[in-house]
Amino acid sequence: MKTHELDIEKILDILGNKTRRKILAKLSEEANYVFQLSEDMKIRHQAIRKHLDLLKKLKIIKSYEGASTVGGPPRKYFKITKSFSILADITPDSFETKIVSNKGQIVAQSEFLEITEEIKSIVSSVDPAHEKISDLNMALENLNAEIEELEKKRQYLVELRQQILKYIKATKSQEPRPE
Repeated sequence: MKTHELDIEKILDILGNKTRRKILAKLSEEANYVFQLSEDMKIRHQAIRKHLDLLKKLKIIKSYEGASTVGGPPRKYFKITKSFSILADITPDSFETKIVSNKGQIVAQSEFLEITEEIKSIVSSVDPAHEKISDLNMALENLNAEIEELEKKRQYLVELRQQILKYIKATKSQEPRPE
């Protein structure tokens, strides 16, 4: 990933604000317009606009005009445009943060082909919508379980790395220093 696309410092700064996190949570559910966000969150329009401008500047969200649902003039809607994860590992011997982004591309690794094919099959089936939703909810539960398992494995690997770093640090401190 190129550092100019997503700057970890700026992202962490943006996410350090509770209101911006709430806005992103709302936008992850559906596109929204300023007045709707303001009403839902009980925050002034000007404050919402300020937060949206910051998110837009980082290209995490974008705006577009859409028809009003009540017959008025078109509204300016906002939606999330980036998909990424932020990882932070903090141990006694290391501190690392990074952004992982797939840039919208889904890479089906062999171990996930089965669930990928299952999802494709559900979506393309001729089953009624309510059955598809039920099947997709089940697939979503399976995906969440997979993600949780991967996170546990990652944490184990981080802990192993920590042990190695600790050993290296201890060994280096015992070495005689050059004069």
